[in-house]
This record gives sequence, structure tokens and C-alpha cells, in this order.
Amino acid sequence: MLRGCYDENVQTEAARIKVENMHADFLMQCPGYDDCWPSDEAVPRMEKILKDAGYPYRVQATVYEKGSHLLCGDLMATPEYLKTMRKILQAEYVDQDACNKAREDSMKEALEFLEGW
Repeated sequence: MLRGCYDENVQTEAARIKVENMHADFLMQCPGYDDCWPSDEAVPRMEKILKDAGYPYRVQATVYEKGSHLLCGDLMATPEYLKTMRKILQAEYVDQDACNKAREDSMKEALEFLEGW
């Protein structure tokens, strides 16, 4: 499994990126299960940290249940690239249509988020 190195490490406060110290709007997107790293665990955790800290900037977090690691990747998603990724990422192999839809939706969400700047 690609994300094994993350799953095997112990989380510590010293290693945590202090997202609450940022001074910016923050858009987070992740698939329901990320083959590459535990974004599906990290995004909700970061969202809670920011909420609990009273983070004063805009925060938007979306979990795309049927997406893959390749969210918001229209710029990279050439047919050749997707063919390769469908051999590596389980979600891309199992449900290409759902992953394509999640990519489209996440790109739309990102552009709408940026319009709010």
C-alpha cells in the first residue's frame, strides 16, 4: 500500500504542522480514502483544530467520498497520465467515472474558493 509509511508512524505534537498559526484562507480537499497519504484523516483533523482555535480566516474542507488522490487535477489529467494512475490508485481503477466527477467538482470548488479572495 502506498500510504504505509504514514500509517506506521506515530503522530506526535512536535511533528505536527501548526495550521492554526497560518494567516490565510484555507481550502482543503481530500478523497474518502487516499491511497497515497492519510488526507482523509488529516483534513477533518485540521478542520477541527482550526475551528477549536477560533481561526479567523475562511476555512473550507470537503471530502469527496468517491474521489482519488488526483483531486483538482485537470491540468495533469491527460489520458496517458490517467491510464498510468488507474494502475496505481485503487479508486481510479474501481470507478473511473466517479473519480472524473470528483476531479471536476473539486476543480470547480477550488476556482469558486479563489474567486472569494
